Amino acid sequence: MTDAIVGREVELAGIGTFLDAVGSGSAALFLGGEPGIGKTTLWSAAVEEARRRRYVVLSTRAVESDAKLAFAALADLLEPAADDMLPELPEPQRRAIAVALLREDPGARALDQRAVGAGTTTMLRLLARSAPVVVAVDDLQWLDRASARVLDFALRRVGDVPLGLVATSRSGGDSPSASELERELPVGRLSRVQVGPMSLAALHELLKRRLDRSFPRRTLLQIEQVAGGNPFFALEIARALPVDASPGLPFMPLPDNLVRLVETRISKLPAATRTMLLAAAAVPAPTVEAIAAAVETTVSGSLRGLERAEGAGIVRIDGGGIRFSHPIFAAAVYSSARPGARRRVDGRSAGQGGDVVGSARPQRRGAPGVG
Repeated sequence: MTDAIVGREVELAGIGTFLDAVGSGSAALFLGGEPGIGKTTLWSAAVEEARRRRYVVLSTRAVESDAKLAFAALADLLEPAADDMLPELPEPQRRAIAVALLREDPGARALDQRAVGAGTTTMLRLLARSAPVVVAVDDLQWLDRASARVLDFALRRVGDVPLGLVATSRSGGDSPSASELERELPVGRLSRVQVGPMSLAALHELLKRRLDRSFPRRTLLQIEQVAGGNPFFALEIARALPVDASPGLPFMPLPDNLVRLVETRISKLPAATRTMLLAAAAVPAPTVEAIAAAVETTVSGSLRGLERAEGAGIVRIDGGGIRFSHPIFAAAVYSSARPGARRRVDGRSAGQGGDVVGSARPQRRGAPGVG
């Protein structure tokens, strides 16, 4: 499990501890973090290790497009075991599960939600007779509500059997709460891991393995700072850099996919606010007053514009200081701007302590992630 994953020794050890706990009773592990930080990689490692231990694994990778489809995730989880398990269920439960899995027509009667929950509970208990069971859900925030309700019902009633839940969720996402499950688990049987930025050394190793390239330390530092230690962002930025790129670029160019990720958020803001964001990206330590001077507006006008960006989750305003919610926002704002707009903002920002290189080292970690 550890050979293919770089820089996540602590998280991998936590996965091992969780799987050990599953062997002796109920347990849960929740992996949180921003998009691209590596939650799914660790989730996949937990799934693979559970299978290596010959646990029964029921898994689903929820996606936004399925979030409104009733029982979409439940079907992913139960379908592989349905042929063996359905004949063992009491008839009301068997029929409810069969209808939920679209194996039988619902007929004139509405589907009994309680019967679906009870049937899922029975299936989990039956499966746990032969081996520990791991229910694995990636991107919990996209789980459809019907599946979420059934899982909550079942996991709180399944009893003291060797059953584990490992799930990922996006930081700040509207995901189903684990509070009820937490109350049902014995003390110490639920773990939450916030997957954070990778170290510079880990990013260096990751880029070397995935891209078969090594970067000068100055360039590597720029990649790490703009990516905020996010491995997906770092890989995309490094992949887009020309092989002959010189160290210490005036600003770190971003690939189109990352620019589009940010533009979808920024394009909804007024043009004046977008200009203020460009000015903020050009100043190492931007303030409301500095942005007002850079874009030639009043301090109150600058504050109003930046508050719109704060409402969109692009920046945070703290005591007059401006901080991008993620370094990738600052880099994308600057990288995507037209050269003329950059020159104008750089010229106006010069008197505020700005420099072009400042845009390649925006404010670093500790703020909410993208998405």
